[in-house]
Amino acid sequence: MITTKLCSELGIDFPIINAPMTGTATAELASAVTRTGAFGMIGATLDPDPTWLKEQIQAVRYKTDLPFGVGFINSASGIEKTSKPHWRLRWPPWVVPSLTRPNSSPRPKQPE
Repeated sequence: MITTKLCSELGIDFPIINAPMTGTATAELASAVTRTGAFGMIGATLDPDPTWLKEQIQAVRYKTDLPFGVGFINSASGIEKTSKPHWRLRWPPWVVPSLTRPNSSPRPKQPE
């Protein structure tokens, strides 16, 4: 088995992290990845209503007591509404913002 600093820091067996893709990386995926010894991540939605994310975090906690994380798109509008209510709750040990530029388009425009 490969043991790396990442494994030690995250408390995982394998240096693998699932990408926290919005709409795809749900509690089901995050808990499955986590239970295999890798690091599961939930992809926070762009919806400013924090209800879905709260339910996803609770679902992972129900399925495993192992470490997992939540990924946010830091340039998304309404991120304060999505993330702020959870600061008072017991968060997953890792919360990861994306590294996008505010007000940037997802794909660069092609020259005409």
